[in-house]
Amino acid sequence: MTHAERRAHWQSQIDQQSRSGISTRRWCLGHAVKLVQFYQWRRRLTSPGEPQCGSFVELLSSPKVDTTAGLRLEWQSQPVRLAQKAAKVKLEPHSFRAPWN
Repeated sequence: MTHAERRAHWQSQIDQQSRSGISTRRWCLGHAVKLVQFYQWRRRLTSPGEPQCGSFVELLSSPKVDTTAGLRLEWQSQPVRLAQKAAKVKLEPHSFRAPWN
């Protein structure tokens, strides 16, 4: 297998796992893929400017946006609400599943 073919193979694996909606660990177990190898290839194939799963992304507010009502986000079709000046964010276990579980 050439290097280009290996890259295409792993990109396909990474895309399949991402679309599956299940954890990386569980997907790798079900597809006989070594977890460490999966993570190595995902890191290699992720462009430097693109955030990886579990990384922080800066959210910028437009001056035209009314922020008095707080902020509503969706992650994996689940609402994540942040109140204005919220010190803590509580994510209920039934509505939030961390990607590493």
